[in-house]
Amino acid sequence: MNLEITLLRMKEDNLLIEEFLHSFERVKKFFRWNPETDWQACAGLRANSGADRNQIADILHDQNSGWQARSATMDHIQQIRNPGTLCLMTGQQVGIFGGPLYTLYKAITAVKLAKFLTLQFPRWNVVPCFWMEVGDNDYREINHIFTIDKESRLVRLSLPDQPTDFRSVSHRTIPPEIEEVHRKLDEALFPSEFKTKILGMLREEYSEGKHFSDAFARLLHHLLGDYGLVIIDPSDRRFKLLAKHVFRAALNEAEKLHELINRQNRELEKHNYPVQVRLTEKQTLLFLQADDFSRCRIDRQEKQFLVRHPKQPFTISMKDLSELLEEQPWRFSPNALLRPVYQDSLFATLGYVGGPAELAYTAQLQPIYQLFNLPQPVFFPRARVTLVEKKIDRLVQKYGLNYPKIFALGDRLITDFTRRHSEVQLEQLFSEPVGKIEQLLNRLEPAVREIDPTLISALDKTNKQINRAFLNLKARTEQAFARKLDME
Repeated sequence: MNLEITLLRMKEDNLLIEEFLHSFERVKKFFRWNPETDWQACAGLRANSGADRNQIADILHDQNSGWQARSATMDHIQQIRNPGTLCLMTGQQVGIFGGPLYTLYKAITAVKLAKFLTLQFPRWNVVPCFWMEVGDNDYREINHIFTIDKESRLVRLSLPDQPTDFRSVSHRTIPPEIEEVHRKLDEALFPSEFKTKILGMLREEYSEGKHFSDAFARLLHHLLGDYGLVIIDPSDRRFKLLAKHVFRAALNEAEKLHELINRQNRELEKHNYPVQVRLTEKQTLLFLQADDFSRCRIDRQEKQFLVRHPKQPFTISMKDLSELLEEQPWRFSPNALLRPVYQDSLFATLGYVGGPAELAYTAQLQPIYQLFNLPQPVFFPRARVTLVEKKIDRLVQKYGLNYPKIFALGDRLITDFTRRHSEVQLEQLFSEPVGKIEQLLNRLEPAVREIDPTLISALDKTNKQINRAFLNLKARTEQAFARKLDME
């Protein structure tokens, strides 16, 4: 298989990301480290961060061996015991069939960047790690995929919604309806030399009764196991015990954290940067797992806390909530803004590979890290890739399109392209006969006027009717032209 890689410079919709990537000096007040220059400086501070390395490695060994990780991954886990080893993190919500394609782009970016940094800075050994986000309880975000079918249509394949189930993904198993999703995926995909192997792999990993997180981890190991990617399930009770101090501080300093985040948000807005994550007035950065395993947001309520159970909210005192945290820390989980601190309190994280939305909310994190007295890692953008088959590329070349414009126009591409091409081609097609008809009618006018001046209005009416008829024919031709392009 021959691959051709073309690098494109695209303007970002998000001003913060545009300047982070291309004018870092403008955004440096929101980010501790420049991803082009500051890796070594960050490593010096981050190397001594994190929990006990041997305890971390023991947990990772248990998790990854259970997912049938290969020797490269197990070797990397052993290296984490060494003080000279740092972790390069990435992560994604756990979903069916590995979730969006950019999940792989994140993992591959982390693998390649970790190898590059290890070669660049021989003093440090950098290990690629993947943080599975299993705390979320929004099932509708992870129960589906999109793919292209045999008719080149975008199709959605999904498991049934479960609107009354508020458990985190970590507590969910794959339902029997997965068999129907497998069948529809088989029907949708073109026959190819890869199809049987890929579908077999997906069937093996995503089968009824398995935990979503186990299926996701095994699939990633299946795809990238030879590259030593270390996969992390952060819901493990042992991790929660090691990070209990993070949850305790988030509880004790809830009001101050809220104030710091809002202040940072105002600073971002002052510079015309979007705010990715907003907090409600009394929101803390923590969730609590209720007795029925529902994931419930914790809010401040005067001198108590309100646990927002989706069916029956309840209040709890600071004393009782603190005791629950000391006795059962695994029932607590962080929100999006606290999650990186939870991660970096456990691991000696050198950097985090994220997409545009993740990089946008990292600009909100600096005061949180400062309150926890924790040095931030370097934030690095994931690779963004668009796969183009040869037959598609030939059409792009045939019609004189270019990829930056295709991406910029998005859903408006077909309309814009049809208009431009119909204007060029159809104007030429219709302009000549319309012009000749107008000339003939203009030549008739003196004779008609001489014979009967009252017929001039009829002549004008005839001219307008002919023009309307031609415009109608032209519009129908444009529509047919668009259908022809769509079929090609």
